[in-house]
Amino acid sequence: MHNAEVDDRFAAEAEALQTFTKLARNDQTLRMHNVSADQLFAKQLTPTSYDRQTLFHKMARQEPALFDDFPDPLQPTTMGVFQNGADGVVKRLLRSESTDSYPVRFGRGDSQQHLTISEIMRRWRASGTVLGITDLPVRTSDLGDIFDQDFLAPWNMMPLASAPIKELEMLTSVISTAGKLTDSHSDDMAVCNHCFVGKKLWFAWDTYEGLEAGIEDVERVEVQGRAAFSLEQFLTLDEAFWFFVEPGETIFLPGKYTHRVYTLEDYIGVGSFYVSLLNVLHTASRWHINGSLWDKDTSDQKGQLVDDLFMIATECLAALDDADPELRQAWGCDAIPDAIRHWENAYAPRVTGRPSMKAFVGAMKDAAQRS
Repeated sequence: MHNAEVDDRFAAEAEALQTFTKLARNDQTLRMHNVSADQLFAKQLTPTSYDRQTLFHKMARQEPALFDDFPDPLQPTTMGVFQNGADGVVKRLLRSESTDSYPVRFGRGDSQQHLTISEIMRRWRASGTVLGITDLPVRTSDLGDIFDQDFLAPWNMMPLASAPIKELEMLTSVISTAGKLTDSHSDDMAVCNHCFVGKKLWFAWDTYEGLEAGIEDVERVEVQGRAAFSLEQFLTLDEAFWFFVEPGETIFLPGKYTHRVYTLEDYIGVGSFYVSLLNVLHTASRWHINGSLWDKDTSDQKGQLVDDLFMIATECLAALDDADPELRQAWGCDAIPDAIRHWENAYAPRVTGRPSMKAFVGAMKDAAQRS
């Protein structure tokens, strides 16, 4: 490693330690009494250059991917605006005339107010305000003129699926101010987040490994106040990592991970859930085994939308059967064998009794032979 690279690494680590020290003054869960710097940085996920095959193979193996040059998910008419900073887009949102309102969480207590887009942005710009909103929809609001609604096309199958699956997509803008904490939660769905403005610190860990270690998830257990979390305990988990997301960076996070997110600098981003041919078996298996947050009838069988997932995935496989190589590559077909191998090791014995699962696995194996 060159001296300049070493210097850059040490400078980045020193800055990160300063961030942890600052946050720990007000958040005792982040205190590092028995943690060394080596332990901390051994769990850091750092950004790499984007290429499609890297993303697909990480998706197939249920690994996180953090890129520093993923294409900005913007409409062509707004590309230049963000290149000149956030002011242009903020001004456009401030001028929004939409009367629709959305739930915004304020302060440590997460008190809610329903505000219009222009009201949200006025509060976002106000000094000292601590707020966060993660479910400001893109497809049905003024944001559809700013953000590219198809930035995960063609491989994200959710916009092509049945209405119940489409409703889960959650293509949203993510807006928060410095000091806002999004408490530990999981989504049952793989998630992508792209940062345009600001900076966040993410902690992510395997949901059920964390629960066994006493690290709570507000979607899985009833909590009193904030979910129980300890940085020291977090660092002992096998499947745990932390990372910063800064302007131009994009995280792809498999659905098996709980995450806890601190906004360090006023933030604007866009995020989406996704299901591809490469993670549909993993997603469906988690829903089948553990139940899903999306199950409508809690008295019925677990994973009530699994068959809906397999229906659209089967249709996509059939459509790709005779497709040209370029389109098949754009869908990640080359990584299907990798996805099957990983799924067989992680889930196969526990889920193959489900008829739709068994049928789809057969279809995937046929597709793997053609890849």
